[in-house]
Amino acid sequence: MSPTGGPLRTLSRCQALVVAHGEQHIQMMLGLCRSVGFTNAADMTKVGLGTVAPGTISYVLVHYEMGDEAKKKLIDAIRRAQIGDIRFAPIILFLPDGPYEEVLKYVEMGFDDVVCLPEKRNVLFARLEQQLISEQIYIETPTYIGPDRRRMELPGTVHPDRTGTHQFGKIVIKRIPGDGVKVISRQHFIRGR
Repeated sequence: MSPTGGPLRTLSRCQALVVAHGEQHIQMMLGLCRSVGFTNAADMTKVGLGTVAPGTISYVLVHYEMGDEAKKKLIDAIRRAQIGDIRFAPIILFLPDGPYEEVLKYVEMGFDDVVCLPEKRNVLFARLEQQLISEQIYIETPTYIGPDRRRMELPGTVHPDRTGTHQFGKIVIKRIPGDGVKVISRQHFIRGR
């Protein structure tokens, strides 16, 4: 437990759903969940998203060995859900330590955070807890719903699919343990006019 009791107590009020390939990786991810204070952690392939109780913040923790296509399908299924507590669930990818460009690739894909392992427990607490209480900005376009990807772009990066005239939405959310996901504001924009 942290000196203040904060992260462990906060995460204990949330649910963790792990997604991994193979029993060894599933058990490793469940152990990681217990070590940071989740009291409710399960293999998502066994329980599914339908088990998310209203008002529950459910983290989706993904092991790196899943293929990129499977990662994209998982993110899309969650972000297209009709229930806000599922649609805006924090989706966190765990990778072995590697180049920054690989982390950016997965931020671009739509993960809320990408954590390189191994990581110290107190740092992992802080990274996971950042998804709670504070406001999070999401962007919605016809092809993407997820965290504002510009937060980690390298200077001078150009994305042709993000130029020209198109509509997009900016959604500000707050995840509150015990209350669920609250949409604070929603704005619609037309870029290029």
